[in-house]
Amino acid sequence: MRNASILVLVASLAACGGGEPQTKEADLRTMDVQEALPAEAPPPPALASEPPAGQPGGGTPIAAVLPRIAYTYGYAFRLDAPAIARVQEQHLRLCEGLGPARCRILNMERSSSEGEVATASLKLQVAAPIARPFGERLAAAAGEAGGETVDRSIAAEDLSRQLVDAEARIRTREVLIRRLTQLLETRSGNIAQAVEAERAITAAQEELEAARAWLAEMRTRVAMSTFEIRYASG
Repeated sequence: MRNASILVLVASLAACGGGEPQTKEADLRTMDVQEALPAEAPPPPALASEPPAGQPGGGTPIAAVLPRIAYTYGYAFRLDAPAIARVQEQHLRLCEGLGPARCRILNMERSSSEGEVATASLKLQVAAPIARPFGERLAAAAGEAGGETVDRSIAAEDLSRQLVDAEARIRTREVLIRRLTQLLETRSGNIAQAVEAERAITAAQEELEAARAWLAEMRTRVAMSTFEIRYASG
């Protein structure tokens, strides 16, 4: 409904400028503010062994699009109660030693041990290219303290489509804001139309900022893998 209202507003503002060329008004009336799919990436060059396009057996090469995956690694360690705090601190130091660009601490919890029962948890973000070797270092540190790895898991989520949609939404909102702003500056109209145009620009700007935040969050999830670590005794 918001997009339909904006289209009506654009058409009404365009109609106020009777002296403008008809082609511009036609462009404005048919402006689509729905999310558009991005243009396809140019196809890669054909391999030397492939026949050129247009010749028998030839064809247009299909561009390969790499999926953008967000990984979540799960680790569960069983240790003696007194060793839990020590191993958790060692894992924290491993993360801090990589620096904030490659490892970030999201959450840490530790229960006070009563007798031989103790639990703890740790949540980290680790740069995706070093996630697997980092996990091995976590397990090695627990093993050196006499613990064992009782559970390991890897969950993958393909965010390729969501990223494409967010990028397309950002482009359409940027185009919409530019066109509404140009109409507001170049077209004559009554005060009510001007106020409605400013409201439409504000709404589109809010949607643009939300799409940018969503895109940034998903890009971070792809670039930084999540580690969920649990510690338990007994």
